[in-house]
Amino acid sequence: MEKQDDWLENVEQKIGKSTKDFTQKQSKRFKPDKLARVGKRLAEFSEQCEQCRNFKELFEQNVAALATLPQAAKEERKRYLKNLNAMVKHLQNKHRMVEKGQNIELGTAVGVAMGVAVGSGSGNIGLGIILGIALGFTVGSMLDGKAQKEGRVI
Repeated sequence: MEKQDDWLENVEQKIGKSTKDFTQKQSKRFKPDKLARVGKRLAEFSEQCEQCRNFKELFEQNVAALATLPQAAKEERKRYLKNLNAMVKHLQNKHRMVEKGQNIELGTAVGVAMGVAVGSGSGNIGLGIILGIALGFTVGSMLDGKAQKEGRVI
């Protein structure tokens, strides 16, 4: 476990050094905070999951590319984001992890759809949408809170 902690500390330092000159727009675009959270989860699961161990190498490539991404070619930036998304998808599918706010987004979308259906059936679409959004947001918030308590948030 100590080796994992050293690895994680090392990559977090590299991410910090690589992104210290990032603008707010670049930070939003390249998501270095999300990359660090994914690294933490890969370190956590790599002892029991072979795919997480394999993703650690890909993760290190992303960390190395991070410093040059603002000046990199479009294909390099796409590859970086594709790799990050692949790691997130693995964590979601294999380890039941969720992204922060994921359930709120999903709940709100489902709530709007249900609100339109209920509203059109009752003759008041506006009220149906409002109630659907409120219900979806509430359920999504509860699910996000549950995931947070269980430590399943990336």
